Amino acid sequence: MHSIFFRPTDTTKKRSAVWIVLLTALLVSCGGNKTLLPPSSQQQVFPTIRSGAPVSADYFGMHLQCVTVSWCSNGTVPYPTGMKFSGIRLWDSAYWGSIEPGRDVYNWGELDSLIGTATANGVSDFIFTFGNPPTWALNPDGSVNQGDADEFLTTLVRRECGTIQYYETWNEANLPSSWTGTQTQLITLAQHFYQTVRANCPAAKVLTPSVNTLTYADSRTWLQWWLQQGIPYDIIAFHGYTQPEAIQDDMRWLRGIVGLNVDVWDTEGSWGKEGTLTEAQEANWLMRAYIMQAASGVSRFYWYAYGSCSWGSLYGPSCGGSSDHQQGMREAGIAYGTVSKWLLGATIGACSNDDEQTWSCTLTRPKGYEGVIMWNMSSSVQVQIPAQSFVQHRDWQNTANPLGTTVTVSPMPILIENENAS
Repeated sequence: MHSIFFRPTDTTKKRSAVWIVLLTALLVSCGGNKTLLPPSSQQQVFPTIRSGAPVSADYFGMHLQCVTVSWCSNGTVPYPTGMKFSGIRLWDSAYWGSIEPGRDVYNWGELDSLIGTATANGVSDFIFTFGNPPTWALNPDGSVNQGDADEFLTTLVRRECGTIQYYETWNEANLPSSWTGTQTQLITLAQHFYQTVRANCPAAKVLTPSVNTLTYADSRTWLQWWLQQGIPYDIIAFHGYTQPEAIQDDMRWLRGIVGLNVDVWDTEGSWGKEGTLTEAQEANWLMRAYIMQAASGVSRFYWYAYGSCSWGSLYGPSCGGSSDHQQGMREAGIAYGTVSKWLLGATIGACSNDDEQTWSCTLTRPKGYEGVIMWNMSSSVQVQIPAQSFVQHRDWQNTANPLGTTVTVSPMPILIENENAS
Protein backbone atom coordinates (compact mmCIF):
# COMPACT_ATOMS: atom_id res chain seq x y z
CA MET A 1 0.00 0.00 0.00
CA HIS A 2 1.23 3.50 -0.83
CA SER A 3 1.20 6.43 1.54
CA ILE A 4 2.35 9.19 -0.78
CA PHE A 5 1.21 12.73 -0.08
CA PHE A 6 2.16 16.06 -1.58
CA ARG A 7 2.57 19.03 0.70
CA PRO A 8 1.82 21.91 -1.63
CA THR A 9 3.55 25.24 -1.26
CA ASP A 10 1.62 28.47 -1.79
CA THR A 11 2.55 28.38 -5.46
CA THR A 12 1.60 24.74 -5.94
CA LYS A 13 -1.61 24.40 -3.95
CA LYS A 14 -3.74 24.44 -7.02
CA ARG A 15 -1.64 21.65 -8.54
CA SER A 16 -2.24 19.28 -5.65
CA ALA A 17 -5.70 18.44 -6.94
CA VAL A 18 -4.13 16.78 -9.94
CA TRP A 19 -1.83 14.76 -7.77
CA ILE A 20 -4.67 13.66 -5.49
CA VAL A 21 -6.45 12.14 -8.47
CA LEU A 22 -3.42 10.54 -10.07
CA LEU A 23 -2.10 9.13 -6.81
CA THR A 24 -5.53 7.76 -5.98
CA ALA A 25 -5.36 5.95 -9.31
CA LEU A 26 -1.97 4.51 -8.39
CA LEU A 27 -3.33 3.32 -5.04
CA VAL A 28 -6.21 1.56 -6.74
CA SER A 29 -4.05 0.03 -9.46
CA CYS A 30 -1.60 -1.33 -6.89
CA GLY A 31 -4.24 -2.76 -4.58
CA GLY A 32 -3.97 -0.08 -1.91
CA ASN A 33 -6.92 0.78 0.29
CA LYS A 34 -5.90 4.15 1.71
CA THR A 35 -8.46 6.87 0.98
CA LEU A 36 -7.05 10.25 0.10
CA LEU A 37 -8.97 13.38 1.04
CA PRO A 38 -10.98 14.95 -1.79
CA PRO A 39 -9.80 18.30 -3.16
CA SER A 40 -11.24 21.48 -1.77
CA SER A 41 -13.69 23.60 -3.75
CA GLN A 42 -10.78 25.75 -4.92
CA GLN A 43 -9.01 22.70 -6.31
CA GLN A 44 -11.28 21.68 -9.13
CA VAL A 45 -10.51 18.34 -10.79
CA PHE A 46 -12.09 17.58 -14.14
CA PRO A 47 -13.49 14.15 -15.06
CA THR A 48 -11.00 11.32 -15.09
CA ILE A 49 -10.29 9.35 -18.26
CA ARG A 50 -9.30 5.70 -18.08
CA SER A 51 -8.23 3.20 -20.72
CA GLY A 52 -7.49 0.12 -18.60
CA ALA A 53 -5.64 -1.91 -21.24
CA PRO A 54 -1.94 -1.95 -22.18
CA VAL A 55 -1.09 0.16 -25.22
CA SER A 56 -0.28 -2.27 -28.04
CA ALA A 57 2.15 -1.86 -30.93
CA ASP A 58 -0.64 -1.52 -33.48
CA TYR A 59 -1.84 1.68 -31.79
CA PHE A 60 0.97 3.51 -33.61
CA GLY A 61 0.22 4.22 -37.26
CA MET A 62 1.62 6.50 -39.94
CA HIS A 63 1.11 8.04 -43.36
CA LEU A 64 4.30 7.83 -45.40
CA GLN A 65 4.31 10.63 -47.91
CA CYS A 66 7.21 11.12 -50.31
CA VAL A 67 9.10 7.98 -49.22
CA THR A 68 8.66 5.91 -52.39
CA VAL A 69 6.25 7.95 -54.52
CA SER A 70 7.63 9.93 -57.43
CA TRP A 71 5.17 12.83 -57.58
CA CYS A 72 6.23 14.75 -54.45
CA SER A 73 7.35 18.27 -55.35
CA ASN A 74 9.77 18.40 -52.42
CA GLY A 75 11.45 15.13 -53.46
CA THR A 76 11.63 11.78 -51.75
CA VAL A 77 12.73 11.36 -48.13
CA PRO A 78 14.38 8.42 -46.36
CA TYR A 79 12.25 5.77 -44.72
CA PRO A 80 11.86 6.52 -40.96
CA THR A 81 13.68 3.45 -39.67
CA GLY A 82 13.97 4.88 -36.14
CA MET A 83 10.23 5.45 -35.69
CA LYS A 84 8.24 2.51 -34.39
CA PHE A 85 4.83 2.04 -36.01
CA SER A 86 3.17 -1.16 -37.14
CA GLY A 87 0.48 0.20 -39.47
CA ILE A 88 0.32 2.44 -42.54
CA ARG A 89 -2.70 4.10 -44.09
CA LEU A 90 -2.03 4.14 -47.82
CA TRP A 91 -4.04 7.28 -48.55
CA ASP A 92 -2.23 9.85 -50.74
CA SER A 93 0.48 7.36 -51.67
CA ALA A 94 -1.84 4.82 -53.30
CA TYR A 95 -5.48 5.54 -54.13
CA TRP A 96 -7.99 4.62 -56.83
CA GLY A 97 -7.01 7.38 -59.27
CA SER A 98 -3.28 6.60 -59.00
CA ILE A 99 -3.70 2.82 -59.33
CA GLU A 100 -6.19 2.83 -62.22
CA PRO A 101 -5.48 5.99 -64.21
CA GLY A 102 -7.46 4.63 -67.16
CA ARG A 103 -10.27 2.08 -67.33
CA ASP A 104 -8.69 -1.38 -66.94
CA VAL A 105 -5.22 0.22 -67.03
CA TYR A 106 -3.51 -0.56 -63.75
CA ASN A 107 -0.33 0.87 -62.24
CA TRP A 108 0.66 -1.16 -59.20
CA GLY A 109 4.20 0.18 -58.94
CA GLU A 110 3.73 2.81 -56.20
CA LEU A 111 1.56 0.52 -54.07
CA ASP A 112 3.95 -2.43 -54.35
CA SER A 113 6.98 -0.26 -53.62
CA LEU A 114 5.49 1.27 -50.48
CA ILE A 115 4.18 -2.03 -49.11
CA GLY A 116 7.48 -3.78 -49.87
CA THR A 117 9.58 -1.10 -48.18
CA ALA A 118 7.30 -0.90 -45.15
CA THR A 119 7.07 -4.67 -44.72
CA ALA A 120 10.87 -4.91 -44.80
CA ASN A 121 10.90 -2.40 -41.93
CA GLY A 122 8.49 -4.32 -39.70
CA VAL A 123 5.11 -2.90 -40.73
CA SER A 124 2.41 -5.55 -40.63
CA ASP A 125 -0.89 -3.71 -41.20
CA PHE A 126 -2.15 -1.64 -44.11
CA ILE A 127 -5.36 0.35 -44.65
CA PHE A 128 -6.59 1.09 -48.15
CA THR A 129 -8.96 4.03 -48.25
CA PHE A 130 -11.51 4.46 -51.03
CA GLY A 131 -11.76 7.94 -52.49
CA ASN A 132 -10.10 10.29 -54.97
CA PRO A 133 -11.60 8.48 -58.00
CA PRO A 134 -10.21 8.95 -61.51
CA THR A 135 -12.17 11.37 -63.69
CA TRP A 136 -13.08 8.63 -66.16
CA ALA A 137 -15.04 6.83 -63.40
CA LEU A 138 -17.35 9.79 -62.72
CA ASN A 139 -20.89 10.22 -64.00
CA PRO A 140 -21.87 13.42 -65.81
CA ASP A 141 -23.17 14.87 -62.51
CA GLY A 142 -19.80 14.28 -60.85
CA SER A 143 -20.86 11.26 -58.79
CA VAL A 144 -18.96 7.96 -58.79
CA ASN A 145 -20.05 5.31 -61.27
CA GLN A 146 -20.99 2.32 -59.15
CA GLY A 147 -20.02 -0.28 -61.74
CA ASP A 148 -16.54 1.16 -62.10
CA ALA A 149 -16.15 1.33 -58.34
CA ASP A 150 -17.17 -2.32 -57.95
CA GLU A 151 -14.80 -3.48 -60.66
CA PHE A 152 -11.80 -1.62 -59.25
CA LEU A 153 -12.42 -2.74 -55.69
CA THR A 154 -12.86 -6.37 -56.71
CA THR A 155 -9.56 -6.31 -58.60
CA LEU A 156 -7.73 -4.64 -55.71
CA VAL A 157 -9.06 -6.85 -52.93
CA ARG A 158 -8.41 -10.07 -54.83
CA ARG A 159 -4.86 -9.01 -55.59
CA GLU A 160 -4.02 -7.74 -52.10
CA CYS A 161 -5.90 -10.22 -49.89
CA GLY A 162 -3.54 -11.27 -47.13
CA THR A 163 -1.45 -8.11 -47.53
CA ILE A 164 -3.98 -5.32 -47.05
CA GLN A 165 -6.15 -6.29 -44.08
CA TYR A 166 -8.29 -3.15 -43.69
CA TYR A 167 -10.46 -1.20 -46.11
CA GLU A 168 -11.88 2.24 -45.30
CA THR A 169 -15.14 2.93 -47.12
CA TRP A 170 -14.43 6.55 -48.13
CA ASN A 171 -12.19 9.41 -47.08
CA GLU A 172 -14.02 12.14 -45.11
CA ALA A 173 -17.34 11.35 -46.75
CA ASN A 174 -19.13 13.99 -44.68
CA LEU A 175 -17.38 16.75 -46.65
CA PRO A 176 -18.91 17.83 -49.99
CA SER A 177 -15.40 18.35 -51.36
CA SER A 178 -14.68 14.65 -50.81
CA TRP A 179 -18.02 13.01 -51.64
CA THR A 180 -19.80 14.70 -54.54
CA GLY A 181 -22.73 12.32 -54.93
CA THR A 182 -25.96 12.04 -52.98
CA GLN A 183 -26.33 10.41 -49.59
CA THR A 184 -28.36 7.63 -51.21
CA GLN A 185 -25.51 6.95 -53.62
CA LEU A 186 -23.06 6.85 -50.72
CA ILE A 187 -25.19 4.32 -48.88
CA THR A 188 -25.31 2.13 -51.99
CA LEU A 189 -21.56 2.40 -52.46
CA ALA A 190 -20.93 1.47 -48.82
CA GLN A 191 -23.19 -1.57 -49.06
CA HIS A 192 -21.39 -2.74 -52.19
CA PHE A 193 -18.05 -1.95 -50.57
CA TYR A 194 -18.65 -4.16 -47.54
CA GLN A 195 -20.02 -7.04 -49.63
CA THR A 196 -17.16 -6.86 -52.15
CA VAL A 197 -14.41 -6.80 -49.54
CA ARG A 198 -15.88 -9.70 -47.57
CA ALA A 199 -16.67 -11.77 -50.66
CA ASN A 200 -13.12 -11.51 -52.01
CA CYS A 201 -11.15 -11.50 -48.74
CA PRO A 202 -13.26 -12.86 -45.86
CA ALA A 203 -10.63 -12.11 -43.19
CA ALA A 204 -10.39 -8.42 -44.09
CA LYS A 205 -12.14 -5.80 -41.97
CA VAL A 206 -14.13 -2.80 -43.15
CA LEU A 207 -14.00 0.68 -41.66
CA THR A 208 -16.83 3.19 -41.86
CA PRO A 209 -16.29 6.24 -44.03
CA SER A 210 -13.96 8.50 -42.07
CA VAL A 211 -15.48 11.69 -40.71
CA ASN A 212 -13.42 14.79 -40.11
CA THR A 213 -12.97 16.35 -36.69
CA LEU A 214 -15.59 15.09 -34.22
CA THR A 215 -15.34 18.29 -32.22
CA TYR A 216 -17.50 19.92 -34.92
CA ALA A 217 -21.24 19.62 -34.37
CA ASP A 218 -21.98 18.95 -38.06
CA SER A 219 -19.44 16.09 -38.10
CA ARG A 220 -21.13 14.49 -35.10
CA THR A 221 -24.53 14.91 -36.71
CA TRP A 222 -23.33 13.27 -39.91
CA LEU A 223 -21.69 10.32 -38.14
CA GLN A 224 -24.74 9.73 -35.96
CA TRP A 225 -26.91 9.73 -39.09
CA TRP A 226 -24.54 7.29 -40.81
CA LEU A 227 -24.54 4.86 -37.90
CA GLN A 228 -28.35 4.82 -37.99
CA GLN A 229 -28.43 3.52 -41.59
CA GLY A 230 -27.68 -0.05 -40.57
CA ILE A 231 -24.75 -0.47 -42.97
CA PRO A 232 -22.40 -3.19 -41.69
CA TYR A 233 -18.91 -2.24 -40.55
CA ASP A 234 -16.16 -3.55 -38.28
CA ILE A 235 -14.43 -0.36 -37.15
CA ILE A 236 -15.46 3.30 -36.80
CA ALA A 237 -13.05 5.76 -38.45
CA PHE A 238 -12.67 9.44 -37.65
CA HIS A 239 -10.02 12.13 -38.17
CA GLY A 240 -8.42 13.88 -35.23
CA TYR A 241 -7.65 17.43 -36.30
CA THR A 242 -8.49 19.01 -32.97
CA GLN A 243 -6.85 20.19 -29.77
CA PRO A 244 -5.33 17.01 -28.25
CA GLU A 245 -7.22 17.33 -24.97
CA ALA A 246 -10.57 17.74 -26.78
CA ILE A 247 -10.53 14.07 -27.79
CA GLN A 248 -11.87 13.09 -24.36
CA ASP A 249 -15.17 14.83 -25.05
CA ASP A 250 -15.32 13.46 -28.60
CA MET A 251 -14.92 9.91 -27.36
CA ARG A 252 -17.38 10.31 -24.51
CA TRP A 253 -19.94 11.49 -27.06
CA LEU A 254 -19.20 8.63 -29.47
CA ARG A 255 -19.14 5.94 -26.79
CA GLY A 256 -22.52 7.19 -25.63
CA ILE A 257 -23.85 6.18 -29.05
CA VAL A 258 -21.96 2.96 -29.89
CA GLY A 259 -20.95 1.66 -26.47
CA LEU A 260 -17.56 0.49 -25.26
CA ASN A 261 -17.01 -2.63 -27.37
CA VAL A 262 -16.67 -1.06 -30.82
CA ASP A 263 -13.20 -0.41 -32.22
CA VAL A 264 -12.62 3.29 -32.92
CA TRP A 265 -9.63 4.39 -35.01
CA ASP A 266 -8.24 7.82 -35.77
CA THR A 267 -7.13 7.13 -39.34
CA GLU A 268 -5.73 10.61 -39.92
CA GLY A 269 -4.72 13.35 -37.52
CA SER A 270 -2.14 16.00 -36.63
CA TRP A 271 -2.00 19.71 -35.80
CA GLY A 272 -2.97 20.28 -39.43
CA LYS A 273 -1.43 22.62 -41.96
CA GLU A 274 1.94 24.14 -41.28
CA GLY A 275 1.69 27.70 -40.08
CA THR A 276 2.97 29.52 -37.03
CA LEU A 277 3.84 26.69 -34.63
CA THR A 278 7.44 26.36 -33.52
CA GLU A 279 9.12 22.97 -33.65
CA ALA A 280 8.76 22.68 -29.87
CA GLN A 281 5.02 23.38 -30.13
CA GLU A 282 4.68 20.77 -32.86
CA ALA A 283 6.51 18.21 -30.72
CA ASN A 284 4.40 18.79 -27.61
CA TRP A 285 1.20 18.72 -29.72
CA LEU A 286 2.11 15.30 -31.09
CA MET A 287 2.97 13.85 -27.68
CA ARG A 288 -0.19 15.17 -26.05
CA ALA A 289 -2.29 13.81 -28.92
CA TYR A 290 -0.90 10.28 -28.70
CA ILE A 291 -1.24 10.26 -24.90
CA MET A 292 -4.80 11.57 -24.86
CA GLN A 293 -6.10 9.35 -27.64
CA ALA A 294 -4.70 6.23 -25.98
CA ALA A 295 -6.20 7.32 -22.66
CA SER A 296 -9.56 7.97 -24.33
CA GLY A 297 -9.82 4.47 -25.77
CA VAL A 298 -8.86 5.11 -29.40
CA SER A 299 -7.44 1.80 -30.63
CA ARG A 300 -5.23 3.17 -33.42
CA PHE A 301 -3.90 6.57 -34.40
CA TYR A 302 -2.36 7.18 -37.86
CA TRP A 303 -0.26 10.35 -37.92
CA TYR A 304 -0.58 12.63 -40.95
CA ALA A 305 2.13 12.73 -42.14
CA TYR A 306 5.77 11.75 -42.24
CA GLY A 307 7.39 13.20 -45.35
CA SER A 308 4.76 15.89 -45.85
CA CYS A 309 6.11 19.42 -45.72
CA SER A 310 2.67 20.95 -45.23
CA TRP A 311 0.59 18.74 -42.88
CA GLY A 312 1.96 17.53 -39.55
CA SER A 313 5.52 17.55 -40.89
CA LEU A 314 7.86 15.11 -39.17
CA TYR A 315 10.83 15.31 -41.54
CA GLY A 316 12.65 18.01 -43.46
CA PRO A 317 11.69 21.61 -44.12
CA SER A 318 8.21 22.82 -43.39
CA CYS A 319 6.21 24.60 -46.07
CA GLY A 320 2.80 26.24 -46.10
CA GLY A 321 2.90 29.23 -43.77
CA SER A 322 6.40 28.48 -42.51
CA SER A 323 9.77 29.17 -44.07
CA ASP A 324 12.13 27.16 -41.88
CA HIS A 325 14.95 25.20 -43.47
CA GLN A 326 15.18 22.29 -41.07
CA GLN A 327 17.00 19.29 -42.52
CA GLY A 328 16.40 15.74 -41.36
CA MET A 329 14.05 14.64 -38.60
CA ARG A 330 12.06 17.43 -37.00
CA GLU A 331 11.52 17.70 -33.24
CA ALA A 332 8.03 16.24 -33.65
CA GLY A 333 9.54 13.17 -35.32
CA ILE A 334 11.92 12.71 -32.40
CA ALA A 335 9.02 13.18 -29.98
CA TYR A 336 7.09 10.46 -31.82
CA GLY A 337 9.84 7.98 -31.01
CA THR A 338 9.84 9.07 -27.37
CA VAL A 339 6.11 8.94 -26.71
CA SER A 340 5.83 5.53 -28.38
CA LYS A 341 8.45 4.22 -25.93
CA TRP A 342 6.60 5.72 -22.98
CA LEU A 343 3.24 4.23 -23.96
CA LEU A 344 4.01 0.89 -25.61
CA GLY A 345 3.10 -1.92 -23.24
CA ALA A 346 2.00 0.45 -20.47
CA THR A 347 -1.46 0.61 -18.96
CA ILE A 348 -2.89 4.09 -18.58
CA GLY A 349 -4.60 4.04 -15.23
CA ALA A 350 -6.21 7.48 -15.39
CA CYS A 351 -5.83 11.01 -16.73
CA SER A 352 -7.13 14.17 -15.11
CA ASN A 353 -6.61 17.92 -15.19
CA ASP A 354 -7.10 20.83 -12.82
CA ASP A 355 -8.55 24.29 -13.26
CA GLU A 356 -5.23 25.62 -14.52
CA GLN A 357 -4.97 22.95 -17.23
CA THR A 358 -2.20 20.89 -15.70
CA TRP A 359 -2.72 17.34 -16.94
CA SER A 360 -1.54 14.08 -15.38
CA CYS A 361 -1.79 10.52 -16.70
CA THR A 362 -0.70 7.55 -14.61
CA LEU A 363 1.14 4.60 -16.16
CA THR A 364 1.80 1.15 -14.75
CA ARG A 365 3.80 -1.80 -16.02
CA PRO A 366 4.53 -5.25 -14.61
CA LYS A 367 6.99 -5.68 -11.72
CA GLY A 368 5.96 -2.55 -9.88
CA TYR A 369 6.67 0.14 -12.43
CA GLU A 370 4.76 3.38 -11.87
CA GLY A 371 4.95 6.57 -13.86
CA VAL A 372 3.13 9.84 -14.35
CA ILE A 373 3.09 11.83 -17.58
CA MET A 374 2.50 15.52 -16.90
CA TRP A 375 2.10 18.71 -18.93
CA ASN A 376 0.40 22.07 -18.73
CA MET A 377 -1.50 23.20 -21.80
CA SER A 378 -0.30 26.81 -21.84
CA SER A 379 2.33 27.67 -19.22
CA SER A 380 5.16 26.43 -16.99
CA VAL A 381 4.39 25.57 -13.37
CA GLN A 382 6.29 24.06 -10.46
CA VAL A 383 5.03 20.82 -8.94
CA GLN A 384 6.33 19.45 -5.65
CA ILE A 385 7.61 15.86 -5.64
CA PRO A 386 7.22 13.42 -2.72
CA ALA A 387 10.62 12.47 -1.30
CA GLN A 388 10.30 8.69 -1.37
CA SER A 389 8.27 7.83 -4.42
CA PHE A 390 9.45 9.05 -7.81
CA VAL A 391 13.16 9.33 -8.51
CA GLN A 392 13.64 10.55 -12.10
CA HIS A 393 11.90 12.23 -14.99
CA ARG A 394 12.32 11.88 -18.75
CA ASP A 395 12.14 14.73 -21.23
CA TRP A 396 10.77 14.77 -24.77
CA GLN A 397 14.03 13.26 -26.05
CA ASN A 398 13.68 10.43 -23.49
CA THR A 399 16.70 11.64 -21.52
CA ALA A 400 16.47 10.63 -17.84
CA ASN A 401 17.09 13.32 -15.24
CA PRO A 402 17.18 13.01 -11.42
CA LEU A 403 14.32 14.59 -9.49
CA GLY A 404 14.65 17.30 -6.90
CA THR A 405 11.92 18.48 -4.55
CA THR A 406 10.05 20.14 -7.43
CA VAL A 407 9.78 19.66 -11.16
CA THR A 408 8.86 22.10 -13.93
CA VAL A 409 5.76 21.13 -15.87
CA SER A 410 5.25 22.88 -19.22
CA PRO A 411 3.36 22.24 -22.48
CA MET A 412 6.05 19.66 -23.35
CA PRO A 413 5.11 16.43 -21.51
CA ILE A 414 7.52 14.82 -19.07
CA LEU A 415 7.45 11.29 -17.65
CA ILE A 416 8.07 10.97 -13.91
CA GLU A 417 9.10 7.45 -12.81
CA ASN A 418 9.65 5.45 -9.65
CA GLU A 419 12.73 3.43 -8.73
CA ASN A 420 11.52 0.46 -10.76
CA ALA A 421 11.90 2.32 -14.05
CA SER A 422 13.76 0.35 -16.69
